[in-house]
Amino acid sequence: MHGTRTQAERDAVTVEIGYALLSGALLAVLTLLLFVGVHALLPLPGGPAWPVLAGSTSAAVFVARVLHVLMRHRAAERAPDGAEFTDGTGGTGGTGGTGGGDGGRAGTAGEAARGTAGGTAAEAGPEAGAPGSQPSQPGRTSPDS
Repeated sequence: MHGTRTQAERDAVTVEIGYALLSGALLAVLTLLLFVGVHALLPLPGGPAWPVLAGSTSAAVFVARVLHVLMRHRAAERAPDGAEFTDGTGGTGGTGGTGGGDGGRAGTAGEAARGTAGGTAAEAGPEAGAPGSQPSQPGRTSPDS
C-alpha cells in the first residue's frame, strides 16, 4: 500500500466498512431469527443452551461477513489496474480503470479482461488502432456509412 490516500480512496474505504458492518448485522439478525423460529416450531431439548448457541452463531456469522467483505475489498484494491480477480460468485470482476482525478475513466469487466481499462487507444497498444478509427455507431463499419 502506498503512503497517503486520496480523499476518494478514504471515502471508498469508509463506504466499504459501513457496508460490511450493515450486511454483517443483517445476516446476524437473520441467523438469530432462524434459531428463534426453529425453537418456536420445534421445541428442542437443552433448555437455556439454545440462546447461547444462537448468540454465538450469530456473532460468528457477523464476524465472518465483515471479514469477507473487507478482505474482498482489500484484494480488489491491491490488484493492479486492468487485472481481474475472482469475486466468489463464479464470475470475474475487473478492477476497472483509474477513474478519478487523473483524467482516467472507470473500465468495465470486459475492458479489464482485454487489458484496456482506463486507458486511451494509444496506451492500449497497436491492436487498438488509431484514435478515431472506431465507428461512431454500433454495427457500422465506417463513420460515414
